[in-house]
Amino acid sequence: MDIECQTKVDYLQQARKTTRPSTKGLTVYKERGSVILQINNSAKTSFNLEESLSKYYASFIHEGKMTLEMVLPGGTFCNILISKASPELLTKLYSILKVVLESPQDIIDLDLASNKPSKDDEAIEV
Repeated sequence: MDIECQTKVDYLQQARKTTRPSTKGLTVYKERGSVILQINNSAKTSFNLEESLSKYYASFIHEGKMTLEMVLPGGTFCNILISKASPELLTKLYSILKVVLESPQDIIDLDLASNKPSKDDEAIEV
């Protein structure tokens, strides 16, 4: 699933090292049974959501904004700030993140192949 948006990675415990915002969006896909979030920047930064996702903040999905809190190896944290995204696609990302955190045994049933919302979703088709 590709989401056109602006992303910024904020490394919290590394002297507040922040990256430049990337406007190339992000991609969510499954690889060997794991859900991977890839930021489409020049380094192709990737996170295994099952191992890294700690929290998500979704109060502003309707404005196209979301923040993901990730735990990095070594116990450090980073925030992924997502903005300027389609609210419909962020809603689908939110449902994926909810499955990863609350019922990881259901990950195998996730459909990440298309950007279009499923028939059960009430989102507008992009």
